[in-house]
Amino acid sequence: MTAPRPFRPRPAAPARARRAEAGFTVAEMLVTLLLTALVLIAVLALFDMTGRTARTQTHVAEMQQSLRVAQQTLVRMVRMAGRGGLPTRDGARPLPGGVAVELLNNAPAGTLIAGDDSAPVLEGTDVVTVRGVFDSPIYQVNPASGAFSYTAGDPTGSLTLLSRSPTGAPQPLEAVRDAIQAVGNATGGTHPEALLLVSPLGDWAVVELVPGGTFVDGGGEVTEATLQFQVTGGDFSAQYAALSRGGAFPATLETVAYAGLLEEYRFYVREVREVAGDADSLLVPELVRARLYPNTDVAYQRQTASLTQVIADNVLDLQTALGIDHDGDEMIEEVAADGADAADEWLFNAAGDNPADGKWNAFGGSPLYYLRINTLVRTDRAEPYYEGEELATIEDKDYSASPFARLNEEWARRFHRRQMRTVVDLRNL
Repeated sequence: MTAPRPFRPRPAAPARARRAEAGFTVAEMLVTLLLTALVLIAVLALFDMTGRTARTQTHVAEMQQSLRVAQQTLVRMVRMAGRGGLPTRDGARPLPGGVAVELLNNAPAGTLIAGDDSAPVLEGTDVVTVRGVFDSPIYQVNPASGAFSYTAGDPTGSLTLLSRSPTGAPQPLEAVRDAIQAVGNATGGTHPEALLLVSPLGDWAVVELVPGGTFVDGGGEVTEATLQFQVTGGDFSAQYAALSRGGAFPATLETVAYAGLLEEYRFYVREVREVAGDADSLLVPELVRARLYPNTDVAYQRQTASLTQVIADNVLDLQTALGIDHDGDEMIEEVAADGADAADEWLFNAAGDNPADGKWNAFGGSPLYYLRINTLVRTDRAEPYYEGEELATIEDKDYSASPFARLNEEWARRFHRRQMRTVVDLRNL
């Protein structure tokens, strides 16, 4: 019989094997969680920075677009000022008034376009008025045809236009037909369109269309239109006459070579608040175009909507200066440091410029050669980590003076801001 084997206990596992089966220690887990958290924080920070950058770039792109739209619209309309033969200046209208171009410099607080509460002008900004035959054709008339009928001293006259010019070129008369039909059909009163008449010798007059005009429809095309106009005694005939040569219907205007429907637009910065009616809420201004009957404070077709046609958002300022050849050398010299300098030929380019100074109205109205347009825009939202430079001066507007200094406060510099300047050559008219 075999003797039983003696009991021998199994040897213990090596320490290294026991540690491999034990899992992570608390310290290892804490370090891992810390590293994971740091990576997540870094990733989230990167996403946040990327998001802020994208938002900023979007706001800056929108601001740049507003700046381009505002400047392009203003420049295009100013370049068209006087279209149809209306001059830029006339000695009967001293600066800053004008015929084709007129300017309200640094509008005082409480200024309203056409006295309407819906069209408040932002204090300290400029209002640019342009007049001309913009949207309708310039009609040619044969001066020897007898198409123009007016006797000096009479209150009324007439003008006949044909669908073919004296040279045989087509000239559509639909705009004239619409004006004839609309004369007595405006909201709240008559619709007295302004008619520009230009003689072969360069005399010009602005008269008021009145009911009584006729047109001939030749199978879908207006072939002839006869306009009746008022020289005196009409709704706006006095205001229109003030735009004529010398401020009245010129006695030398006996024939007409060109005619057109005269329009007027005023460009201004409209004061708008984030909270309507709260003057302490954020300012969100707009560049706006208003259409009025020429040389009046009456909205076109007497509709308030004509005063508030928005062009661009977040336009903080519109500043302009006039280049006037007051010494007759056909050159425009600028002395920006001193607005009172006798050699300076830019009006409103520096503080101290006075439009009543005789040099600006030399020769019975010195030629207006240039209009310099400055627009200042900002982003729609402020950036908490951004602080731009302080504004200094734009033309004759000093941003260190009250109440404009508020735009240099820290909160205002959190917005990105850009300025653009364009010089419009009015001699191209």
